[in-house]
Amino acid sequence: MSAIDSDALKEYIKKTDLTAVERGALLQAISNMPTLTPQNEWVSVEERLPELPEKDWCSKMVISCDKNGHVAPMIWERAQVRWKMIERWKYHWDRIYDGAGITHWMPLPAPPGEGNNVPNEPPNEPLTWNELGNMVEKPVYIVELEDGESCWVLVHTVDDIKALFVSAFDQYDYGNRELYGQTWLAYRRLPEVSP
Repeated sequence: MSAIDSDALKEYIKKTDLTAVERGALLQAISNMPTLTPQNEWVSVEERLPELPEKDWCSKMVISCDKNGHVAPMIWERAQVRWKMIERWKYHWDRIYDGAGITHWMPLPAPPGEGNNVPNEPPNEPLTWNELGNMVEKPVYIVELEDGESCWVLVHTVDDIKALFVSAFDQYDYGNRELYGQTWLAYRRLPEVSP
């Protein structure tokens, strides 16, 4: 199976000698096909903010973009401050946001699996250094081999010496290339078994 550009195919079908009924049926079938990549899910904060459950003290992790174009994980929370319930942005390391101003956000992606439009899912082997370099601005699962610690991070940059990550624990964290495979590994998704 190969990927197609559904918009281009729809335009092509409109120019064929098919009857209006045949064209309509084909266009409808194409519109109902699952997509291989999710639609751009950026939401303007002017349009709406992340939905929180109907309870006090709650939060939701999202991916955010500020007015300078910086993309980072962020927390939208409802909390009590001076006996008043407020909603606010916080950095993923739990400090109140004081940055350039968040303009857009998107929900975290659903985990890979059945029904999530993940065709021919690649095996979940540890990423090679080159594969890790292709994951910039994407989440990866880091496993530290010595102490078994693990967490999701967002890949910021990867060069010949190190990989720089944004994690929930530190604003930035890094992994040394010389130690990759010896003390730490990166995965596309949660490992099915311990490394």
